[in-house]
Amino acid sequence: MLASIRKALSSWVVVGLLALLVAAFVLTSVQDPFSLGGGARLAKVGDKTISAQDFTQQFERIFRLEQRERPELTRADVIQAGADRQVLSLLITASAFEAFAEKVNVAAGPRNLTNAIRSNPAFQIAGQFDQPTYEGVLQQNNITRQEYQRLLAAELTRDHFVKTASFAPVAPEKLVDTYVRLLQEARTASIAVVPAQKFAASIGTPDDKTLEAFYKENIAAYTVPEMRSFRYLLLNPEAIEPSIKLTEADLKQYYDAHADLYAGAEKRAIQQLLLADEATARAAYNRIQKGEDFAKVAADVGGFEESDLSLGELTREQLAKDTSEAAASAAFGMPQGTVTSPVESELGWHLFRTTGITRVEGRPFEAVKDEITRNLRRERAIDRLYELSREIEDALANGDDFAVISKTYNLPLVTVPSVTRFGQDKNGQPVALAPQVKAMLGQVFDMRQDEDPMIHELEKDVYYVAQIESITPPTPRPLAEIKDQVTANWRADQMLKKAKAEAEAIIAAVKKGQSLDEAVRKQGLEPARPLTVRRIDAMQRGDQLPPPVRAMFSVRLGEVEAVPAPGGQGFFLVKVENIETRPGADAIMLKVATQQEIQGSAEMELASAFAQAIRSEVGVKINEAALRQVRSQLLSGSAE
Repeated sequence: MLASIRKALSSWVVVGLLALLVAAFVLTSVQDPFSLGGGARLAKVGDKTISAQDFTQQFERIFRLEQRERPELTRADVIQAGADRQVLSLLITASAFEAFAEKVNVAAGPRNLTNAIRSNPAFQIAGQFDQPTYEGVLQQNNITRQEYQRLLAAELTRDHFVKTASFAPVAPEKLVDTYVRLLQEARTASIAVVPAQKFAASIGTPDDKTLEAFYKENIAAYTVPEMRSFRYLLLNPEAIEPSIKLTEADLKQYYDAHADLYAGAEKRAIQQLLLADEATARAAYNRIQKGEDFAKVAADVGGFEESDLSLGELTREQLAKDTSEAAASAAFGMPQGTVTSPVESELGWHLFRTTGITRVEGRPFEAVKDEITRNLRRERAIDRLYELSREIEDALANGDDFAVISKTYNLPLVTVPSVTRFGQDKNGQPVALAPQVKAMLGQVFDMRQDEDPMIHELEKDVYYVAQIESITPPTPRPLAEIKDQVTANWRADQMLKKAKAEAEAIIAAVKKGQSLDEAVRKQGLEPARPLTVRRIDAMQRGDQLPPPVRAMFSVRLGEVEAVPAPGGQGFFLVKVENIETRPGADAIMLKVATQQEIQGSAEMELASAFAQAIRSEVGVKINEAALRQVRSQLLSGSAE
C-alpha cells in the first residue's frame, strides 16, 4: 500500500538510521581499510567537526554490513546511488542533535540508559540481560562502558526529540477516503496473447555472416564476466581450539571463578526502582515504609509499569556486576518482601525489593569438568584470535608468503578456483563454494591484484585474509564454441520480432474500431479473455503480479497496449474496458490501515523536518572539495 510508495520517495529515516550508526560503531569490529587521519575536515556542525576519518569509518562499516547480504555490491554501486551523501547527512544530523541537546541542556536519564542496555538483544542470553556478555561485547570492540553509555545517551536523546516532534499527527479524513476509494478501484480488461512460438516454422537457419553479425551486436550477452581465483586463510575459534592446552589447575581456577554457575548459590527475584536523584528516592522509600504499595509508588514517582520493575532472578554477584557491590549487599541483606533504603550506583539511586528466594544446588567439579574444558578452550581461542590476527598482520607487512603463514600458525590454506563475483563458472553455472567463501567474494572483487592482503572480519569472531591468484578480465566466448546457443538466440529474436509486428498490427486495427477479440481472431490467435481485478488485490500480490495484470492499472480506459511476456515468449495485449469502484467487505479494514499508514508517513515527514530544523539551528558547513577527494579515494579502493 502506501509503504511501497513511501519507500521509493524517502531519503533517510532519522531514528532508524541514526541508531544504525551507533550499532555499526559499537557492535561491529570492521577492519577499516582507510587511513586518512582525522586532519581532513568534511563538515562543521555547530562547534563539532566531522573528519574524513569519521566519515570513511562509518561508510565502510555500513557498506560491509550491506555487502554481507548482497556480495555483488561494490563501493561504486553504493556511491552512485548516493550512499556517500546519505552517510555524511547521518553523521551531520547525529552531531546536530548532540549539539542541540547540549544547548538546551537535555540528556537521557539513568533509568533510560539502564532500560536500553538491559533490553538490547546483543547483551542478552536466552532473552535475559547478561552482564558478562555486555562487558565482553564492549571489550571486544575496544570501547569503555562510559563511552558506550555516552553514545547511547546521545541516541536516546535524539530519539526523545524526534518522537516528541512527530507525536500523533492526524490523517485528514478526505485524504483517507480518497485513497481507500483508489484501493477499491476495480478494472476490467480484455487480454490476448501473441506467442512468439507461432512463427517458429517460418524462421530458417541463419548463414554464417548473419550469425556473426548477430553475435557481435549482442557480444555482451556472450561475454564471461571478470573471474578471479584466490587463496585465503580463515581465522576462527575452531581453527585455534586444537592448539589450546589446558591444565587441571586451569580448569579448577575456572570452576572457582564461576562459582555463581557451579557452586551452590542463592538467587533472588528482585524488583528495582531506579531514580535519578537521592531526594526523590528518599521520598519514595518513606512512602513505602508507611505502607504504600511498591509498584504504585514506582508508577507515581517514575511512571514505571510493574513489568519495568523486575530484574529477574539474580545471584548476588550478578547484581553487583550490574550495579555496585553496595547495592548488591543491600538487596541480599533484606528479608523477602521488604524494601532497601536508597543505595547509589553509577546508574542512579536504587530501591530493591525481593519477591522470591531460591537456593541453587552446586555441581561438583568432576561433574562439570568436560563442560568447563569446552567453555575455557573456546574462551581462550577467542582471546588468542585477536592476538593471532595481529601477528598475521605483522607477518603480512613483512612480506611473508601465505604458505609460510599457513604452516607457522597451522591454518589451512584454501584455494578457490576462478569464479565470477556471483560465484559462477564461465558457463554461468553456480560453483559449489563454502558459505564463508560466498561472503568473501564482494571484498575479493573489490581488491586490486597488487594490493597488500589485509585481515577482514567475516562475522563475529571470524576473520579471513585473502590473496588474489589470478584475474581473468571479461572475455567474449568464441562464436565457434557457442554456435548452437547463438543460433537458438537468433531464431528466438526473429520470432519475437515477428510477434511484435503482429501485436502492433492488432493494436492498429483496434484503434480503427475493431474489438480486441475480433482483431486477434483475424490473426488466427486465441480469443481475448476478460479479467477483473481490484487494485488492492493486485497490490497485495507485490512482485508476483503477472505483467498483463500490472499493465491493467497503467493503461488508460479504452486503450490497448502490448506488454512483453517473460523470457521473450511473445506479447500480451491488454485493453482496459471498464473502471469502477467496488467496495468490499474489507472497506473498514482498509480505512483503518490507511489511516495508520498515512499517520506513520506524516510522523516520518515531521521527524525529517525537525531534524532539518535542528541542523539549521546549530549551523552546518560542508567542505565539498574534501568530500570529492574522499569520494574519489573510495572509488579507487584506497584512501591515503
